[in-house]
Amino acid sequence: LHALVIVIKYLVTFLSVILATKLGWKSKTTIESLALGAMLHDLGKLKLSRSILKQELGSLTKDEIIQYEKHPQYGLDLLNNIPKISEPVRQIVYQHHELANGKGFPNKLNGFRIYPMAKIVSLANYFANLIVEYNILPLEGLKLFITNKTETDKFDAKIIKALVQCFVNK
Repeated sequence: LHALVIVIKYLVTFLSVILATKLGWKSKTTIESLALGAMLHDLGKLKLSRSILKQELGSLTKDEIIQYEKHPQYGLDLLNNIPKISEPVRQIVYQHHELANGKGFPNKLNGFRIYPMAKIVSLANYFANLIVEYNILPLEGLKLFITNKTETDKFDAKIIKALVQCFVNK
């Protein structure tokens, strides 16, 4: 399980940087902040109990879900103790579970209210978990994702387009 968490963390970081590149982002500082934010996005899970972390999200009780949904705040709290961490990295960690349709957490932000780098990490995190969970190739994961409107509605259309461009030749 521990190795799988590390694989997902690196995959989220890799995908985030590739997505930003596909979106035309060129600033070295921006890309470095994005990569660090992606690497640290689940930092707040360090404050969750092992019993919550070991379970599938679908099997958590209502109280456990409430605890789980606090991990972005916990991550932000941990980063606020480190002065050299930039605001973009803090926002990525805090907002990486916000969704374009407003049904994410911790603040139910939607669309333009979500920090742009957090939108990228959000989709990268979703996609990395999808392909690892189902043990499928990225192209298979892309087909599964793109055909599910309930899932695609959760993410920024421009970032979804960039994801498609990562795996499909024009």
